Amino acid sequence: MESRRRFLKLTAAGAAAMMIGSLESARRATAEGRNADHSGGARPPEIEAEIEKQKGYVAKTLETIRAYELPAGSNPGFVFAPLSPRAAGASARRPPRRSR
Repeated sequence: MESRRRFLKLTAAGAAAMMIGSLESARRATAEGRNADHSGGARPPEIEAEIEKQKGYVAKTLETIRAYELPAGSNPGFVFAPLSPRAAGASARRPPRRSR
């Protein structure tokens, strides 16, 4: 029992030390952020150009996916089959059932 208490004290002390460290860094970042110059809040043109390029890539990918024709009678990608609560606990131990 004594070793468990010592372990819990050590764990709590470590967690507290981590919290204090992250609070200190957050406080410092906030203080530095107050001193930074935030004029207008506009993004640089390079960032705007990259965002537009990424939006174009996403739009092109979505067009490709939506234009893909599935053959008639093809199997769906997945079938939702709800499990009972008892079976849901055991599902990690056995492979999923195949749908028919």
